[in-house]
Amino acid sequence: METLVIVAAVVAVVCFSLRQVAAAPDPSRVEAAFDWARQLCEHGTQIELLCGSGPSLNLGRDEHLLAILPGTQLMEGRAVRKYIAGSHGVSIRLAKGVSFRVGATAGHSESQQELRRIDTGMLILTNERLIFSGSVRTNEIPLGSLLEMEAYTDALKISRTRKAKPEFYVLDPSLRVQRGPGAGMPVRHDVLRMAIAQASTSNAALLPAQ
Repeated sequence: METLVIVAAVVAVVCFSLRQVAAAPDPSRVEAAFDWARQLCEHGTQIELLCGSGPSLNLGRDEHLLAILPGTQLMEGRAVRKYIAGSHGVSIRLAKGVSFRVGATAGHSESQQELRRIDTGMLILTNERLIFSGSVRTNEIPLGSLLEMEAYTDALKISRTRKAKPEFYVLDPSLRVQRGPGAGMPVRHDVLRMAIAQASTSNAALLPAQ
């Protein structure tokens, strides 16, 4: 019986590992996606990242979809207190029966920032808004309110007006563009930043560097 349990556990670990490998984009395709997006920027063509069917939205008269990104995680920084253990230091013997202790410190707590997942949902970009639609949180951000964007390998950081803390959006690594000239391309966080910056033509601070 124990042997069967061990075998089942090993099979489960192997299957999980294979799913993770399958989800990870091929490095050459990742670089190709960046080159493709950069060429579109250079030619003034809007990047479109349509990776599925979006929810029903009330679009404005001149508003249209530019990106549909399901399985996106919304994360925010949270202050947490962690206890830092003290140290007894080192005892130095000076003479028989006489010793001196140095380096002793008392334990204390410190406030540290860490990212916590708020929700998982769909991130949608139009030429007017950036929308996150999840089960517990919905954000609707006019592109004109964006202050700063910073793309990391594993997240896109967005700062905007009327919100003190930045938001972090983590894309599903298995996402692929399904429609348009970029079909089949994996979606990178820096490519998403380019697409948002292009759509924010009225916000010069966010335009891609030439």
